[in-house]
Amino acid sequence: MAALKAGDQVEHVSDPSLGVGVVEFVKEFGGDCSANVTWDGGLSTQKYTEAQLRVVEDLATRLASVGPKDTVPFQLRVLGRWFQARHEQTGEITNQPFEMLPHQVLVTNRVLNSPRAADGGRHWLIADDVGLGKTIEAGMILEVMRRGGALRCLVVVPAGLVRQWVDELGERFGRRFERFDRSNVNQLESCGQLVASIHTLKLLRKDALDPVLPWDLVIFDEAHHLTRPGVQMYDLARHLREKKKCKNTLFLTATPYSGNHDHFCNLLHLLRPDLVDRPSKRLKNLPDLPLKQLLIRNRKQLVTDAKGIKIFHGIASSMILSFEPTAAEVVFAGEVKSYLKHGYDEAGKLDSQGQTAVGFLMATFGKLASSSREALKSALRHRVEVLHGTEGEQENGEGETPEENVEFAVGGALAKGKKATQSLISGEAKLVEGLLAHLEALPGADSKLEGFVRGLTKLVEKMPEIKVLIFTEYRATQAVLENALIRLFGPQSVDTIHGAKSLDERKAVVARFNEQDQPRFIVSTAAGGEGLNMQRRCHTIVNYDLPWNPNVLQQRIGRVYRYGQTKPVVVYNLKAETDSDAYADGKVYEYLERKLRDVVDVLAKATDEGKEDLLDDVLGQAAQQGLSLEELHEIAIKEGEQKARDTINEKAKHLEQIMANPEMTGIFQGLSHFNLDDYKKIQSRVTSDHLEFFVKQYCEKAGLGFRDEGGHRFSFRPSEKLAELAAERQTRDPYSVAKKVSTEKVGNATVDKEVAQKGARLLRFGDPVFEAMVQHVQYRDFSPVASLDVPAEHLGWASREQGTWMLFELQIMRTEGTQSRVLGREIASFVVPVGGNVAKTMPELVEHVTESTQGPALVDVAEVRRAFEIGRLAANARLVALRDEVRAKYPGDEAIAAVPVSELALAWVRAV
Repeated sequence: MAALKAGDQVEHVSDPSLGVGVVEFVKEFGGDCSANVTWDGGLSTQKYTEAQLRVVEDLATRLASVGPKDTVPFQLRVLGRWFQARHEQTGEITNQPFEMLPHQVLVTNRVLNSPRAADGGRHWLIADDVGLGKTIEAGMILEVMRRGGALRCLVVVPAGLVRQWVDELGERFGRRFERFDRSNVNQLESCGQLVASIHTLKLLRKDALDPVLPWDLVIFDEAHHLTRPGVQMYDLARHLREKKKCKNTLFLTATPYSGNHDHFCNLLHLLRPDLVDRPSKRLKNLPDLPLKQLLIRNRKQLVTDAKGIKIFHGIASSMILSFEPTAAEVVFAGEVKSYLKHGYDEAGKLDSQGQTAVGFLMATFGKLASSSREALKSALRHRVEVLHGTEGEQENGEGETPEENVEFAVGGALAKGKKATQSLISGEAKLVEGLLAHLEALPGADSKLEGFVRGLTKLVEKMPEIKVLIFTEYRATQAVLENALIRLFGPQSVDTIHGAKSLDERKAVVARFNEQDQPRFIVSTAAGGEGLNMQRRCHTIVNYDLPWNPNVLQQRIGRVYRYGQTKPVVVYNLKAETDSDAYADGKVYEYLERKLRDVVDVLAKATDEGKEDLLDDVLGQAAQQGLSLEELHEIAIKEGEQKARDTINEKAKHLEQIMANPEMTGIFQGLSHFNLDDYKKIQSRVTSDHLEFFVKQYCEKAGLGFRDEGGHRFSFRPSEKLAELAAERQTRDPYSVAKKVSTEKVGNATVDKEVAQKGARLLRFGDPVFEAMVQHVQYRDFSPVASLDVPAEHLGWASREQGTWMLFELQIMRTEGTQSRVLGREIASFVVPVGGNVAKTMPELVEHVTESTQGPALVDVAEVRRAFEIGRLAANARLVALRDEVRAKYPGDEAIAAVPVSELALAWVRAV
């Protein structure tokens, strides 16, 4: 007769990582016995021989013999399981050195716990406002999916964002992503984590993607471009979907709806063809779209931190630092304008390719002229060399963007059309040489630079502690500003950020700016406009020159206008005080900004949206409608400032009509808005104190030589067992940037995110050593039973009163083909006092388990068994309620079921 029987709790003799399983049924054949065992609460069932299994005593029996034992193993086991359950739900206990905001946690939770589409995947459009962290949300979704075995991820982005995504996924999430190189198509197969530019993928033959393994997650950034069939980007995305290369998909955009009904339906059909048809007469009203099942949208005016404090506090109106050009500068500016007008006139005689090349060249020279003398001088010299064929070979600094290097900015403009060595403008060489000679002979100092210095000096005199972030488009201008600041305030006062600096170098500059008194000023090119945050001690921005894309201006402001900023942000722009039409570009930009804000004011009165949210919408919509500053610059040069203003008025009126359309204003009304109460329901209550207790006690229990180094930093030396478990975890994740684990000392470690931001190693989920600790404490070495003394205030009992504390794991899952997915998981905590007949729910006891100490040696086993049955009944009742809560989210889903209650831990407790 078999020793095993159905219902027995067992563990694997040689693989303790499986934990405790339940025998489903036993078979005997020819004297041999085998058993089917279910592990992990019903998510995995396998067959074993009797020799591979060992019967585990039930918790009540084990508690009877607990005696006066150390409570630490019990504490570690409970904490480890609690950490796992919380992290799997929201991803909050990650080793990324930033705090997730409540709306980001809710987005992550919503996507990961949503019903699957007809193809078995999850496909969502995340349309949060600019600055709310869509990249972080996508990264956290990937991080939690990774823990479930999702390793292959493709990120498709505009060319200018490739490096930013690679850096951010590596820095924030510890993911080793590669940039896709079209010359190495094998990357699509051999590398499981890629960032590819839209342009690069468009150049591939579609069938190049056909033999590639499916991606677990495909992310499309700037997804508002995926709206028109027949356009290469849309067709690429559709091909990936139709060939079943996307198991799960995220579309990211702050402007999902452009006012075009058909385009919006195309976007949604591409994402969820099972929910949204292609544009047709059958769908007459946009509100009929099932947006709640595929679109998430958060607004700046509504989101808060975990305490309910608004994250965004408002931007003050733009301020002006004025300067008056000298008579000589006005004359020279007129000559520049004449050159630009001649170029635009000549472009009209060329084919489309030539027109494009000259148009970009003229626009580039216009931007250079409005930036600084040095930027224009450098570009003119380079252009003369190019036209005479005498230029030396130029190389960008590694990572330097063409836009910030003036020579490459000019060469890049011409590369849009014919060869840069060809002059497409009659008499260009003579004109450029004349401009260069005049510029080099200009008398006096640069009046714009003097106005900047004068204005900045007044700011410093008024606010001696002020820190200022200064933006320019070009490296040449950056050098001028850096030297001027050094002369005024000393060499320690200023530092720079630009594309030729590595990510680590840029981060070091930002760290000094945020944490030290010096530098007081950072002069940055566009490389500082994304991903580097300086809000801690800075609320003042100076735009020495203005980007010709209003969205880029918003990105600049976003470096200090974000979570953690406690003051209104002030933005200063340079303005020429002159009536000369040679400075029309600055006046046109100013007029455009004013008209866009007028549109915002009109919309704010017609809706309940905040002006700040509407400004983001208007800027995004303006970009989609093709509102081009290059075009306005050309109009101003060729036809005058008034014609450019008339064009702005016309486009602003059209923009207002689109934005005020009832469909436009009402399309997202049915979506649920951010609600802090929703966050509190799933909020992780795990603190740094819990994590530090866990790591310290584990190290001391395992004899790892834990050493407190002060400031919430510590060191220890992993045991061979811990290193082995960590190495096993690393082999499952080949794309982690974490170093290979060994038994060498782990130093400068912490569990605190603020400390980690200063360079310490953060031990949380994502770090293989921490994950190995959490795994190890679920082994038999760490007891699931204990006798504890617990502070009376946590129990609500009189001092010396005793009873039973029980922990159960509750799970709701959906069967999806041959696999199962957990939709709800909860650690249920109950206490029953001696003689009591009701199990009281007390989840907070888990949070306070670190405060418990060794309890009484004598345990009333009969009372424990009685209370345990009461607790089990309460756990089953809570399981049914949890199942019903989950089913309410997915009406009609018959595949959702409750998993039998799993016993986690049992303790005899005494109030003290």
